[in-house]
Amino acid sequence: QALEVTQGGDNASQAIDGEIWTLAQLARQTPIVSTIFAASEQDEMLPALRREQAATAFVTAFDALIERHSARSQGWDLALETWRERPEAPLSLIRAQTAAKSVSPDAMSARSAELRAAAIDRALSALPASTHETFRQTVAEVKGYVGVREGRAYWQMTLTGAVRGLMLRVGEALVAGGRVDRADDALFLTPDDLSASATSDLRPLVHERRQAWERWKLLVTPLVIGTPGAIAELATAGQEAFRGAPASRGEVTGTARILSGPEDGARLKPGDILVCVMTTPAWTPLFGIAGGIITETGGALSHPAITAREYGIPAVVALQGATTRIREGQTVTLNGGTGVVSLEG
Repeated sequence: QALEVTQGGDNASQAIDGEIWTLAQLARQTPIVSTIFAASEQDEMLPALRREQAATAFVTAFDALIERHSARSQGWDLALETWRERPEAPLSLIRAQTAAKSVSPDAMSARSAELRAAAIDRALSALPASTHETFRQTVAEVKGYVGVREGRAYWQMTLTGAVRGLMLRVGEALVAGGRVDRADDALFLTPDDLSASATSDLRPLVHERRQAWERWKLLVTPLVIGTPGAIAELATAGQEAFRGAPASRGEVTGTARILSGPEDGARLKPGDILVCVMTTPAWTPLFGIAGGIITETGGALSHPAITAREYGIPAVVALQGATTRIREGQTVTLNGGTGVVSLEG
């Protein structure tokens, strides 16, 4: 409950969510766009839209979105494509919101402000009157916390995308020189590799490092490093119930949707429980559709926890193995106040 006091306020991720939501409303009001969304595979949508004159207004607005946020990445990994490289990613978020008729970011923001005000009132009623002024000062000091944190996440993703773009341009020059096979091979090279020789074949080195990268990707990291402490309590709570870390209060029952990335959002229906390893700001438009969130990693101040509180939906984080313990389509009940997740069927 204490964390609800930090809720509210505008932030960079919320602003982009608003742009996505506005385009979803335009798509819903444009019959040909809705038809293409309903009938096309993800990679077929944008070419189909560009062929239809009746979709011109939507396509123009969508292209403007991509131009404004061209360097936005799907996360903080140089291997992830940017919106300019793969506009199908934000388009899939728009389609998901079009189909789900999600609540507007403004409505979510108003709800978050109400929860924050209620949390402050509860705290004041529980504290001695002599401490009220100190409490109010503390609340004022943390008022911009979410905005600062989400702003950092936005710029980190944008910087990652910008660096990726620079590296791909280096890679294109290496491809033209016959030194590598693909532009993204440059992501596996260091400045020393490039300066050692202007003509050497870098493909064997890239191949070796790609293989090492693929091996490291399979590593399952420990939940904590060092003494587990309270984390040790996040163990199996029973045959059909598990305990993670409480992140956003409330209890909800819904259908589990196991998503590997935000581009899977078209499978998410209103009220579904979004289950994934972790979220970044690229996922936040889906929080307006989901009934609850479960992640395998994170803590009370992680992105899914903060965003779930902003959107006023229950969330449980740090539930190890959630994407394998929970089956796609299974009925799930999660309690964001206790961290308990119960499975049915």
